[in-house]
Amino acid sequence: MELRTTLRRAQTYPVNAAPGVIVTNSSLALHSGRGARRSTRVNRAIPVVVAGVDSFRGPYQEEVSTIAVSCHGCRYESKYEVLPEASVILQLNPKTPNSKPISTRGRVKWTKRPESGGLFQTAIELEQPGNIWGIDAPPSDWLPRSARPSTAWG
Repeated sequence: MELRTTLRRAQTYPVNAAPGVIVTNSSLALHSGRGARRSTRVNRAIPVVVAGVDSFRGPYQEEVSTIAVSCHGCRYESKYEVLPEASVILQLNPKTPNSKPISTRGRVKWTKRPESGGLFQTAIELEQPGNIWGIDAPPSDWLPRSARPSTAWG
């Protein structure tokens, strides 16, 4: 089996934005040569229960708070080390007392080891993208394509 690696020369582009102006994913992707994210991340602490199998193949269930969410997944800190591609179940408690909990499946996209005795950074990709987080005014790229305003470009 032959393994090929392509090294790209780092390119930098000036971004002219006034202080306090937010630069979107798509505009950074345009200038950096990288692909844009599928959906915008929102920094939000949302309590969630995560259940799965850790790197030692032992089952776990843990209450965590997200660091960032998008309609495609989330990032949180965990005391458990999990393997990339491992399946997890996420459960969010309802916002109202008579509502049922929201439960969905995801997979571990990546983990980052703690520097010194801290928690593991864990990123999860949802099996079914959506606003399971209950963000009242989600970014426009969270909307399904059919619900987005039509443009001349399709």
